[in-house]
Amino acid sequence: MPDMYKKIGFLFCLYFLSSKAIFAQNITISGYIEDLSSGEKLIGANIYEPIRQVGTVTNSFGFFSLKIPNYTQELVFSYVGYEKKIVKLAGKDSSLTVKLASLAELDEIVVYGEEIIPIENRTSMSRITVPVSQIKKAPALLGEADVLKTITLLPGVQSGSEGSAGMYVRGGSPDQNLILLDGVPVYNASHLFGFLSVFNSDAIKNVTLHKGGFPARFGGRLSSVLEIDLKDGNKNEFHGSAALGIVSGRLMLEGPIGKNTSYMISARRSMIDLVAKPLIESNNTEDNKAFGGYYFYDLTAKVNHTFSSKSRLFLSLYTGKDRFYSNTFDRYTYDAPGNIKEISTNESNFDLNWGNVTSALRWNYVINNQLFSNTTLTYTEYGFNIFADSEDKNVLKVPQEPDSLRRNYFNLNNRSGVRDIALKIDFDYLPNPNHTIRFGTSATLHRYSPEATQIVDQSTEMKTDTTINFELAPTLYAQEIDAYIEDEIELSDSFSLNIGLRGSAYQSRGDSYFAIEPRVSFRVLLPYSIALKGGYSYMRQYVHLLTNVSISLPTDLWIPSGDGIKPEEAHQVGIGLAKSVGDGIELSFESYMKWMNNLIEYKEGAQFLGSSSTLTSQIQSGGFGRSYGFEFLAQKTSGNTTGWIGYTLSWADRQFDAFNQGKRYPYKYDRRHDFSVIVSHHLKKGIDISAVWVFSSGLNLTLPQKKYDNPNNYLPGNNYYQSPWVYTYDGRNSFRMDSYHRLDISIDFKKKKKYGTRTWSMGFYNAYSRLNPFFIYVDPGFEGSTVKQVSIFPIIPFLSYQYEF
Repeated sequence: MPDMYKKIGFLFCLYFLSSKAIFAQNITISGYIEDLSSGEKLIGANIYEPIRQVGTVTNSFGFFSLKIPNYTQELVFSYVGYEKKIVKLAGKDSSLTVKLASLAELDEIVVYGEEIIPIENRTSMSRITVPVSQIKKAPALLGEADVLKTITLLPGVQSGSEGSAGMYVRGGSPDQNLILLDGVPVYNASHLFGFLSVFNSDAIKNVTLHKGGFPARFGGRLSSVLEIDLKDGNKNEFHGSAALGIVSGRLMLEGPIGKNTSYMISARRSMIDLVAKPLIESNNTEDNKAFGGYYFYDLTAKVNHTFSSKSRLFLSLYTGKDRFYSNTFDRYTYDAPGNIKEISTNESNFDLNWGNVTSALRWNYVINNQLFSNTTLTYTEYGFNIFADSEDKNVLKVPQEPDSLRRNYFNLNNRSGVRDIALKIDFDYLPNPNHTIRFGTSATLHRYSPEATQIVDQSTEMKTDTTINFELAPTLYAQEIDAYIEDEIELSDSFSLNIGLRGSAYQSRGDSYFAIEPRVSFRVLLPYSIALKGGYSYMRQYVHLLTNVSISLPTDLWIPSGDGIKPEEAHQVGIGLAKSVGDGIELSFESYMKWMNNLIEYKEGAQFLGSSSTLTSQIQSGGFGRSYGFEFLAQKTSGNTTGWIGYTLSWADRQFDAFNQGKRYPYKYDRRHDFSVIVSHHLKKGIDISAVWVFSSGLNLTLPQKKYDNPNNYLPGNNYYQSPWVYTYDGRNSFRMDSYHRLDISIDFKKKKKYGTRTWSMGFYNAYSRLNPFFIYVDPGFEGSTVKQVSIFPIIPFLSYQYEF
């Protein structure tokens, strides 16, 4: 009998232990979250287990993985602007594709926003996702919705001169921003001489800006990372939109190709040359003719194919170009002495063009329900060309003698560019809901074609073929290898940590560089659900942009590190507070400090065209930069009224041994105060209004403080008149322009038609016609020098029409 009890007891214990094992067993639910109507993957959508109150979010490809106990009965899927969905579970590992319906389509409620997790629960800091719908509604110059212009309304981000699409983040320069279009770097993001960006908002799905606390997966720039994700294309039905505005017309089409493939294609072209061409040619005569114009275009396309629930392939393409050109012909006929009839002609041509090409082939593969991989092959190229020629002919018609011809010819050809080919692979490993590990590696081959100038002048029998670069080499190559690991873990409900390490190696022209770049950010949840966030990042940049600040043409020159030019470096620390206060409102306050080393600039008096000097003799390296400041952002991401209020108080300076007597001087774009308000309101069905108001301190520039008579004008034997004045300067960038402010307003009228929805958009840029300074110059005059301001943008109305079908 005792043996029987022992056996029963043994079986009971075995059953108990096995039952505990069963109840303790975990399952993994993974898959994708999509828009119900279009099939677009939703980035940052929320997956939530209501009993234990744990969850996760989708990655940049809409993929998620969540480990939960097998007794879990349901999961909640939600995304701002979409209807919440509850999915019943089968108690085993599962792969799901969850489709969410847009609230705007269901209830005619206007809801914006891309983030779902409250700001106090996110470990990342200095990261902002801008709703694409907000970008489209924000009033802009000439009515063109523009990603970069909207980004410059955020705290810590400043624009250049008025109308410019340039972006200056926390005291950095434009080349210190890594702009990624579907993961591909874009080297020049400007159309229309910097007044518009190259990104067509109709083709964009998601926009995220990192201006500090950089995750380890990003590198190669010092100041910011701007991620722009393209639409995948509607995989359920055909859709499109067409629009016509003052500046450009555009068309976007998307739809399915068969069962498992979808596409998106978007095209845009300016209308400026079509309007200006007949006006220019209206004054042409047989002896005097002029032709010319300016246009830009861009074409964006994406195709994606689903092999299975685990395997997907994406192909993204972009190409765009700007061209300014002119052609003139002049003929003069007159009588010369000796009964000679002389006919003189001049033919001149000028062509300036620049453009980008980018492409990405990406393969997503779900290795298992906790490990996601993305393999990407990318190509990007930027180049610009300047061509000018002039030909003079003098035909002498002498009686009883054959015609004789005198000919002078001048030609200039200037070109530059950069090209990258890269292969990278990234992994997301999600061992549990509170832990995400990302790691990967990449290899890039850079090719630089620094500024090459060819000049032919027949009148002086001169021919110059020079290249302004290192050792007069026509092409430079560089190799770069990167690897990273990034660990984001929630150690408790009140403390989370993101720690990462990035290694980078770079080789060019015999010089090699290697760096370990540590990154760390943390979140501590304080009482009243206030989050204390902090972070440190070390960034290194191996490619440099030389900019002539006196002109706004795209003649900027990209060069690699090496031959005495060291990689640029930046250390940045930040700390701040964040809290959500309900109804989609988020508040954040951040302070930061950034140090930059090995900055470069053109030397004073450097020549840009036709110089036979090597590039290293034209630049000043070894500069030091410093910036620090405070930023505040109040953002409302849902409801009928959305937008944000941003304020920045900042300082930025530079220091070079060869400039300003080696003393620190203010950076040109050091703006002490920067304030912006952007509001969009759904007034009633079919009517939306938007307004933007901005205020900022003026730009810095160098102006003379005193003037004296030029003593060289009175030297014996001086037969030419020189400048009458000699100017003295107190310091570099010691003068600040007047403050800048303006108000933009717009209103959209939407109406559903039989085959789609039409939208009329109208409004005013600079509604109260503030004469803001564009640039300032010194007019010597005869009675005394005066400083004069030039303003170019008074109040400008705009009107556009769009039809979605």
